[in-house]
Amino acid sequence: MVTRGPTSVAYGSDAIGGTINLIPRIFYSNTRHFQLKPEVMVRLSTADKGKNYTFKLEGGNERFSFTGVGGYKDIGDLRAGKNVNVQSPTGWSEIDGNINLRYTINANNSLDFNYLLVNQKEVPRYDKYVTGQYQKYIYEPQKRRLSYINYNYKPVGSWISDFQWNVSYQQEHEGKTLQKTGSSTVKKIMNRIYTIGTFACLSSIVSEKHIIKGGIEYYRDIVRSSGKKIKIDSSEEIRGDFPDKSIYNSGGIYIKDEYLYSKKLNLTAGLRYSYFAFKSPLEAPWGCLLYTSDAADELDGVDLGG
Repeated sequence: MVTRGPTSVAYGSDAIGGTINLIPRIFYSNTRHFQLKPEVMVRLSTADKGKNYTFKLEGGNERFSFTGVGGYKDIGDLRAGKNVNVQSPTGWSEIDGNINLRYTINANNSLDFNYLLVNQKEVPRYDKYVTGQYQKYIYEPQKRRLSYINYNYKPVGSWISDFQWNVSYQQEHEGKTLQKTGSSTVKKIMNRIYTIGTFACLSSIVSEKHIIKGGIEYYRDIVRSSGKKIKIDSSEEIRGDFPDKSIYNSGGIYIKDEYLYSKKLNLTAGLRYSYFAFKSPLEAPWGCLLYTSDAADELDGVDLGG
């Protein structure tokens, strides 16, 4: 679902130009008999000698349904065209999968469970190679795991038209291997982010043209970051991209009133309160020390305190 225009009231300050909301596919059936529907897709590309294989299986009945998707990608170096030739290295590989389960309790209530995984290997950062600054700049591992449970309530004949409550847990692992041109020293950086979160949202259809929506959300990120510098005859622990054991909390509460005058004109009024705080071992509790991963590459010899 694509929402054009500012949507910062519902989705936060980053959603100033629009929002893309990816909604998992649900298999619908109104029969008691269990149905299965398999699908296989193969896509080949010549510019990068890419191969993409996807297998999907969905099925269910009126009470229980599922959709499962698994895929494998093998992307080679990109042949960019005239006067550019092959951009090497730009190839990478990926294994991914997603499963979505829905249990319909009754006409008004249902539960969704979703699990997503993405695992990419040897992802190069080509802009670091083309400048000649690095002879190796690889992201590996690149892993993401997301799982959530979503409760849906859609009563009939009530002032509440839709209510959702979601609880989620996500893991992101990102490793980097860096070696500058002409150097025998190799840096290995590992960043791990663990996120727990929850949100609840409610909507009420006042009339055909009038909708009121509101919600509340909270997320907590825990960051583990470490590094190692490997030389020919030794190795040492170094700082990672971020302060290790940092914690980032964010939350918000909002209400939005929409009135549709016509197909070309609608009026939206909204109010949102957002909360952000983070705690870093390199700064006083709930401090404000931030530095980016690119800057961290240059900070090996700088003492940031602690």
